[in-house]
Amino acid sequence: MIADVLRGKLCPRHISSLLLVLVSIWIVADSFEVVTQLFAPNSIAFLVALALVTMLGLRLPQGDTLVIDAAVSVAVILLFDVPTAVMLTAVGGLLGSLIAFEGKFSALPDQARRTVVVYAVATLQTVSGFGGLSVASTAGMLSALTLGASYMILDLGTYGLLASTSAAESPAATLRGVVRSVGWLHLGQVCLGIVLALVHRTMGAWGVAVVTVLSLILLNAFNMYLRARVAYSQTIDALVRAQALGSGEGLDVHEAARLSVLVGRRLGLHGRSLERLRYATLLQDIGTIGDADESVSQQGPSGHASRGAAILHEIPFLSDTARIVEAHHSDVSQLEDLSFEDRQLVFILQACSARVREHQAAASFVHDLDSERWLRVVSMQAVVLTALDIESAVPVPEKRSAL
Repeated sequence: MIADVLRGKLCPRHISSLLLVLVSIWIVADSFEVVTQLFAPNSIAFLVALALVTMLGLRLPQGDTLVIDAAVSVAVILLFDVPTAVMLTAVGGLLGSLIAFEGKFSALPDQARRTVVVYAVATLQTVSGFGGLSVASTAGMLSALTLGASYMILDLGTYGLLASTSAAESPAATLRGVVRSVGWLHLGQVCLGIVLALVHRTMGAWGVAVVTVLSLILLNAFNMYLRARVAYSQTIDALVRAQALGSGEGLDVHEAARLSVLVGRRLGLHGRSLERLRYATLLQDIGTIGDADESVSQQGPSGHASRGAAILHEIPFLSDTARIVEAHHSDVSQLEDLSFEDRQLVFILQACSARVREHQAAASFVHDLDSERWLRVVSMQAVVLTALDIESAVPVPEKRSAL
């Protein structure tokens, strides 16, 4: 890092590390008593809690590790002054990071980010006058909720900003993905931190222990959920590879799925709806497995679409995707037995798959695959289909001359 600084090559991770060093120097220079307070029994309980929570980082599906220590950090902000809160966060988080990463300092930038967030929120508490309020009072509870919300916004916001520097997405897109993934969990941890600040006066270190255990249980449960999601993705990739081995038509379903997600987000789809759209696009031709003689373009209830739906019906987390796959070669205007959302998903799947096939046949136009004009036209058609339920809303391929 020092070499990069000397060359003038600074990135957000380097800046956050430098901020951690500067904040630590400021704390030591401001009051040497802060260091001695770390050895008080009350402070040691919070140090251990921060170290344990930091060790149990969340392994996100894209491979990043996110530490959510709000249950302890929010309580530290509410119960201690600014120097002590920052020092507890820095030392406790650093100990947990070194243990979790086996002595490596690769987690230092993220720990610096979280320390700076604690410093910012603790300073906000002091400047706003919230520090003198009791959490047990109505005004104190409102101030605690305000500080908790500020901590959540800054924590997820700075994480999204740093994560976007190593990803191909914009900071806003990265932040939306992080909020969708862990937003509710983070909010629950913030609420636990406020509860810890309430019970600490009467329970002391025992209150820290109880809330920390609850926080670890929640984090571990969410980690298990994330592992299941990774297993789902691996299962789908295996099914797609199996289908590709037996199919000679070669539709790039991954590119079609990417386009489908782009259109779905434009229409405001999120959560499970967006997930179903992606899964259905990836697995639309799964029914061709084991039948090399059938063309992927064959339609009708006896074709590969029905067999693909039968396969997906047997997989619990894909069962609600089966009806989309079964209808993906049907005329959307005739699918009266499907809900508006399902018909919309079928339309997007058909339009995006047709788009990819068109560009696979004319490789010179691939660079315009996700042109703004095409995305806008398909999104408008899908809105008309869902809102007005008219029969004329069918996929219309874009003319090449317009690209």
